[in-house]
Amino acid sequence: MPDAGQIINLCYHDLFIYISEVLMLFNCFSPARRAFNNEGMLIKTSLHYVLSHQYSG
Repeated sequence: MPDAGQIINLCYHDLFIYISEVLMLFNCFSPARRAFNNEGMLIKTSLHYVLSHQYSG
């Protein structure tokens, strides 16, 4: 059974993909999209790191 960190990470990942799709749909400029993707990855990685350490005891 997945722990809370994994569940939140999965939900966040789905949300991130959805936002990326919406941005592409609106034909954002690629530099802006690239910056968003990098920032999104940073947030996702940080969130995962904090959660995995918080729940690992």
